[in-house]
Amino acid sequence: MPICRRSSASFRSSLRLQKKTVERQRELLAINGISQQDFDLSSLNVDNLKADIQSTRIAISKTEIRAPYEGQIGLKSVSLGAYLSPADVITSLREVNRLKLEFSVPEKYARNIAKGYVITFRVDNGEKDHKAEVMATEGNVDLNTRTLKIRAIVVEKHPELVPGVFAKVNLQLGQDTKAMMIPTQSVIPQARNKQVVVLRRDSAQFVVVETGIRDSAFIQITKGLKAGDTVITTGLMAIRPNAKLKLTGVKRLQ
Repeated sequence: MPICRRSSASFRSSLRLQKKTVERQRELLAINGISQQDFDLSSLNVDNLKADIQSTRIAISKTEIRAPYEGQIGLKSVSLGAYLSPADVITSLREVNRLKLEFSVPEKYARNIAKGYVITFRVDNGEKDHKAEVMATEGNVDLNTRTLKIRAIVVEKHPELVPGVFAKVNLQLGQDTKAMMIPTQSVIPQARNKQVVVLRRDSAQFVVVETGIRDSAFIQITKGLKAGDTVITTGLMAIRPNAKLKLTGVKRLQ
């Protein structure tokens, strides 16, 4: 870069001198003091110097790196004075004002997520919830995981929102004030269905159920139970159909 800048300064100095020469020769040409050919050669030298200056400016501009967006620069990967090639990585630039959040949802919830949908999330060890707006969804469900990939734009800036961190996404896919929820450990998975043990009078009855959404502690029952049923939550492995049961404790779920 210093060589290019010195060359550019030398060209500019030569250009100023050559322009003065052309002005003097123009006066001499008016009184036939020089030939037209000599004047044309001097004018040509001026044009050549302008072209050299422009070429040098282009060469200097190629030594400057301009990012297409504002962001935060990371640690540098090269040392001062090192020779670089186009494939060398100098540093990283993160667009911290427009972070993207990627997550996946089960295929049965895919139809509930569309562009513009607002979600809340919290990063690992985070202190508050943040919001993001869905910008696009994958065109198909993944054949292996049966999930749909979602990409959202984070619409706020916070010190704990660091690129690359993991986040827990909270999706509200509707609201049902009459949903029937039971403890997750109450559901017994079978090869073809799911069952729960219900107390009918004083005997155990195995009832096939259909489930909906779930969280870390409870699961929704969409079919198979009715309000007021007593569901057994412990000792399930030792219970057989129609076995007589004696309850040691009953808890009503709100």
